[in-house]
Amino acid sequence: MKIDLKEEEYRSLVDLLSLAGCMLEGYGRGNDSKKSACFELEQKLMSLAEDAGCQDLIERDVETGTYLRKWSRHRKENAVEWLYQYNDDVFWEELIVRMAERDLQSLRAVEEGAGDSPRQKEKPSRLVELEKHYEKEFVANGLDNLVLRNQAAEGIN
Repeated sequence: MKIDLKEEEYRSLVDLLSLAGCMLEGYGRGNDSKKSACFELEQKLMSLAEDAGCQDLIERDVETGTYLRKWSRHRKENAVEWLYQYNDDVFWEELIVRMAERDLQSLRAVEEGAGDSPRQKEKPSRLVELEKHYEKEFVANGLDNLVLRNQAAEGIN
């Protein structure tokens, strides 16, 4: 297979590789055999930087021979902005979902302890209500009103 890319398309490909690498690399780049095929493909594509006229994006580690993304303060790095936005979105979404699920489990335990058995149809709508509650709170206040408590630190918050 042959793919012809213009310089700007190759630059976009490097951005995609950088974003994918951030996700895959988070906990062991190249060390996980399940990820090695992705790492090898990344290396193969990065090795073409000079041919694509994009040697300013990629450098080669002289000791390992590994191709690495070259970041620059003098160039707008879209991939960095996208990664920051993605991480922010994931943080808030996970926080909302996990807190809503935690609260739903607590509500179920209280209801079951009181002899009430919530109907199966109510569970998804209750979860959505809890998620909406947390979303509204976090949009309005961020983490300002979030308090974590444990027995050893009670009173710190």
